[in-house]
Amino acid sequence: MKKLLIISTSKEFCNDWVNKLSKQFKVTWGQHDLISEEKLLSVLNTDSWDILAISPDPLKWEIPESFYSSLGKIKHVCLPTTSYECFDAKRLKKMGIALSNIPHYSTNAVAEWALFMMLGLLRRISSVIKADFNHKYTDENLAAEFEGKTAGIIGLGAIGTKISQLLSGLGLKVIYWSPYTKNSKFLYKPLEEVLKTADFIFPTYKIKTDTKSFLNKEKLSLIRSSSYIVNIAGETAWDTEQVIKMTQDNKLAGAAFESTSKNLKDYSGNLFILPPLGWYTKESQLRTFQIWYDNIISCLRTKPKNIVTE
Repeated sequence: MKKLLIISTSKEFCNDWVNKLSKQFKVTWGQHDLISEEKLLSVLNTDSWDILAISPDPLKWEIPESFYSSLGKIKHVCLPTTSYECFDAKRLKKMGIALSNIPHYSTNAVAEWALFMMLGLLRRISSVIKADFNHKYTDENLAAEFEGKTAGIIGLGAIGTKISQLLSGLGLKVIYWSPYTKNSKFLYKPLEEVLKTADFIFPTYKIKTDTKSFLNKEKLSLIRSSSYIVNIAGETAWDTEQVIKMTQDNKLAGAAFESTSKNLKDYSGNLFILPPLGWYTKESQLRTFQIWYDNIISCLRTKPKNIVTE
């Protein structure tokens, strides 16, 4: 019987799924909300595993160099996430190890979260929070409405497309720039024009080596001071410190993003900083379990699904 090692937080898997997998694997489930490099290597070296199902969360999305030399005879690494940039996919491929992820499990959840972030900026929720919910008719609390405004989507993948559909349904004009995907339902514009004309800018591109800090200081300088940025792509999608500075200097009307290290109460200006919970819904979690389970089973059948091709 093949040996399966699962490393995840206590919230990312459940006994029901482990029991299902135990019918076809010898399963060891290590529940770690936080795991050190030393502990990780110790777990990997306790046995000779065939398949590793590992979440980046217990490792804070930082994969140590020693991880790769401790994989032994493992031929499949299955992730419960869409993002995989913290793993060296090319290196794993050279080692003969297939890396799989979970695409599109949280598209609806993240798109809806992006709308919440947009509304949070318009209604200046960060100012309300920082004022301990005392209502005052001040400039800091003066909200805006979205009717008649233009949304600019940068990267028209699954999430970018879903956001575009939702915004169109609310009556906003949607323009987009994407290097790969085209959609006749929305208006394509050059990147520079999107940055210069959109009232709301949504970076939704996949973070890879060539897209880290894609929205750099030069590109950010094209955005109007009356515009907002809603970033669901992660802090590595842009120059975070520059965005914060521009917002505090009133060179942006507001910026919303997720962070594990920053708190909106620590900053002035219309900065709506949230924990990375956009994906976390009952529906997306159920999809995660099901797709992760299917990916693991597909490895047993030597027809692995959702293999990262980078």
